[in-house]
Amino acid sequence: MDIGKIAGATGTIGESQGYQGLPIRATLVIDPANSGEALKIESAWLPTMEERLAILNGAPIILENLYMQPPTMLRVGTAADVVANDA
Repeated sequence: MDIGKIAGATGTIGESQGYQGLPIRATLVIDPANSGEALKIESAWLPTMEERLAILNGAPIILENLYMQPPTMLRVGTAADVVANDA
């Protein structure tokens, strides 16, 4: 998957740890499980053509996390969620 620049990005994480920078959009949301607000961080990922074909042929989307599993969700966004590349 290629990293997309999420619309309304509020920052970039990972560069100081030596990773490719990941543009993120951070917002506060209501967290009913903890009776308060929680920070939600979103990023955009763009499947390559090979990955798109694999998904169309039934391949799953795998979520990987290093060290531990934080609360996570996957969803399909819209074209408006990604800023067009300048290239």
